[in-house]
Amino acid sequence: MSEQVDSFEDGIGYPDGGREALLARVGLYTRARLVIDAVLFVLMLYGYLPDISPDRWALLALIAVDAALVWGYRALARRGPIVGLTYAHLSRSALWITIGVHLNGGFFGGLSVLYLLIVLVGGVVIGQSRAGYALAGICAAFYLALAGIEASGLALPWYAPGALYLSREPSNLQVLVSIASVLVLSLFGTAALVDVMVRFVREQAYARREAQEQMAQVREESARLRSVVAQQSATLEHLRQAVSELAAPVIPVSEGVIVVPLVGHLDAERARRIIHTLLHGVARHRAQVAILDLTGLSAIDEAVAGRVVDAARAVWLLGAHVVLVGAGVEMAEAMADLEWDVDELITRGDLQGGIQYALSVVERSL
Repeated sequence: MSEQVDSFEDGIGYPDGGREALLARVGLYTRARLVIDAVLFVLMLYGYLPDISPDRWALLALIAVDAALVWGYRALARRGPIVGLTYAHLSRSALWITIGVHLNGGFFGGLSVLYLLIVLVGGVVIGQSRAGYALAGICAAFYLALAGIEASGLALPWYAPGALYLSREPSNLQVLVSIASVLVLSLFGTAALVDVMVRFVREQAYARREAQEQMAQVREESARLRSVVAQQSATLEHLRQAVSELAAPVIPVSEGVIVVPLVGHLDAERARRIIHTLLHGVARHRAQVAILDLTGLSAIDEAVAGRVVDAARAVWLLGAHVVLVGAGVEMAEAMADLEWDVDELITRGDLQGGIQYALSVVERSL
C-alpha cells in the first residue's frame, strides 16, 4: 500500500535513498531559505533590523545575491551531483556567516550560532552518515580562520566596528581559545545529535516500510485464502447438491410415474432438499404418481415419519398421487403415532406393488 505518506520518516524519503528523495529534501530546504531571505529583505528594507550592519544597503544586496544563489543551487541540483553541490552550497553559506560574524562583533558575536543551523539542516538534507561531522569541520575551519585573523590583527578595521581584535596578551588569548573551543565542541556535538537523529529516522522508516510490505503481503495472502475458501465453498456446495441428488434421485419408470428412493438418515435439511428435488421431478416429468421408496431409511422415529409425510403432502398439493413403499414395522408404528391425518396416503409393501398401483392410476386417467 501506492501508500500515502503519513509520517515524517516516510516523508523525507530515507528508505529509498535515491535521487528523487534527495531532490525532494533539497526542494524543501531551498523553499525555506528563499522564504527566510524574503522576510529578512522586507524587514531590513523597512528598517526593522537597524542594528544588524553598519551598511543596510550592503546587506540588502547580500540577501538578494543569496536568494539568487539559492535559486541557482536548486536548479543545478536537478541536473548535477546533488551531494557535492549541497556541500558546496552549505560551505558558501558558512563563508557568508563568517563574514557576517566579522562585520557584527567578530568571533565574540552571537551570529556564530548560525553555524549550528548549517550542521543541523545540512545533515538532515544530505541524510548520509557522517554528513553532519563534515559540515561541522567546514564551519569550524571558517570560524577558527576568522578568529586567527582577528587575533593577529590582519582584518581591516573599517569592516568591523568596535573592539573586534584582541591584544596578544595571554589572558586574551585564553579567552579566544575558550570561545573557539566551546563553539567547535558545540558544532561537533550538534553533528553527533544529527547523526543519531538521521540513523534513528532511517531505522524507523525502514521498519515502517517493512511493516507496510508485510501488511501488504498479509492482505494479499488473506485475499488469496478468501478466494480459495470461496472456491472450496462453491465446490462443497456443488458436492452437497450432487450428494443430495444421488441420495434421493428422481427415477422415471414409466410415462407419468417416478420413483424416489430414500436412503440413510433423513434430517430436517436433507428432508428440505428431498422435497425440493421431488417437487421439481414431478413438474419436470409431469408425473401423475410419485413413489417414495422408504426401504433404505435408517434410524426411523416420529420426526423422520413426519418428514416423509411432509414430502408426500407437498407432492399431493401439486395434484399427483403419492405411494409409500417399503415402510416396514418401525415406520408404520412411527406414522401411527402421528396426530396428522394420513388417510390420503397410499402404501404398498414393496416397490413392485407400488409400480403396479401407479400404472393402474395412469391407465384410468387415459
